[in-house]
Amino acid sequence: MFIKNINNSSKIVAFGYTNIRNRLIIKRPASSSSFQMPKINQQILKNKFYKHLFFSMDSEVSFNDIKPVFKDIYYNIPKLSDYLSINGIMKPIKDDTTNESMGQKISQIIISLPETSMGNTFYTKMFLPPKGLESYKTKFGSPITYLELMLLRHSLIQFKDTYRVYNKSFHLVEEIILKICIELGCKDALSIESFEKMMNEVKTNKARDIDIKQSKNNLRTLLKQQHPITLKHIGDLNFQLRKYDQCLEYYGKYLNIILSKVNEVPPSAFSSLFSKKKYKPMSPLLKQLYFLDIARTYNNIAKVYLSNNQIYDCERFLKESLIQNQNNMSLKLVTYYLLGLIYSTYDPVLSKQCFQIISVEGFKESFKHLGNLELNYFGDASKASNWFELGVHLEDFHCYVGLFDASMNQNNLNRCFNVLDLMQKRLPHKPKWKPLMESFVQTRGEKIKIVQNHYKKLIEAEESKSPSDNMWNL
Repeated sequence: MFIKNINNSSKIVAFGYTNIRNRLIIKRPASSSSFQMPKINQQILKNKFYKHLFFSMDSEVSFNDIKPVFKDIYYNIPKLSDYLSINGIMKPIKDDTTNESMGQKISQIIISLPETSMGNTFYTKMFLPPKGLESYKTKFGSPITYLELMLLRHSLIQFKDTYRVYNKSFHLVEEIILKICIELGCKDALSIESFEKMMNEVKTNKARDIDIKQSKNNLRTLLKQQHPITLKHIGDLNFQLRKYDQCLEYYGKYLNIILSKVNEVPPSAFSSLFSKKKYKPMSPLLKQLYFLDIARTYNNIAKVYLSNNQIYDCERFLKESLIQNQNNMSLKLVTYYLLGLIYSTYDPVLSKQCFQIISVEGFKESFKHLGNLELNYFGDASKASNWFELGVHLEDFHCYVGLFDASMNQNNLNRCFNVLDLMQKRLPHKPKWKPLMESFVQTRGEKIKIVQNHYKKLIEAEESKSPSDNMWNL
């Protein structure tokens, strides 16, 4: 309550209400939070993508069922921001009303996220209702578990990788989901979080010492328990460090355990009658999540063999990766790309098919290979030019070079000059092109001179015309 005296009036004004000249103005109390999140429907760009992914992953819970959990986590982010600011964990930003400062605040929250552990309830209480996940039910009355939360996190990552769209707020939601799943007792989530922190340290050498120490302890504990996903993550770390022998060793241990689980055959009806333990089949959703990890593992094994120039072994594991991978489009594109590179050495027709598959999804690297195949193997400069032009629109330097070569092959000197002119104009905006441009000029110096001489002749012919030639014939 507070008291105001307006225009010498002695009226008592209650909290939230003011009476000025017989008009009632309702004041809304200021929000306790320092900022508000944008509406979530404006942030979710393709609703159908998430719905289809939940369906294809054999989830009993639909995206619409999990959306209330998503919204609660998303809209409670300001509460976490206030907690971090009040406790001095995160430095406050003076003006957080602009989009730029909003992004800075989200980045600071991601960096400053407190640690949690199994049995803790910090994130669960902050972002979920008092009863936790038990508060959420599907339209059929089935409960939502941490597996569906892990699927939600997977769908956010898949959207980011497929459409090349990075949303800082959604990345923060990914981190919070992982923390909540850890508190709910998910060992897979604990292993994923520890692995990602270790991988970040390996790649950037920028990580808090406390995070790395805790991550190492978590991975050691899980490794002693022969936790399958942890074996894979240790293999991934060795793969990143190019310790390929240790990498293959841990991948082998992981596959031996996980393949026996996902390929487990239920006992016969006769044996189940005399069995004391009731058979519980693996959750279809969990099985699909395991298949994705298996596909990634096969893909990395294939890359190891490719580095050793073991082409046939590489091809075999890439095909195995495709068989296991049904719901990771970005990984599938990489797999087809590697297969295309392998086939280009001995089967250009199959190579062309692989590159065409990924070109439909706008995979940038595919256009230069398709153009080179059409130009150098199939001998069709016109089709090659079409593929190279698509790559030029995506700012692929090699496609500029390919389009120049295809135009020279067709003796289209005018288009050759246009390509050279466009490359020169784009060069100041593309510093990484400078060494590539120098190499291009050295290898195609004679052809460039021919194009420049052709253009000089056109200019001279234009200048030599008499004034009457340029007049309209009226």
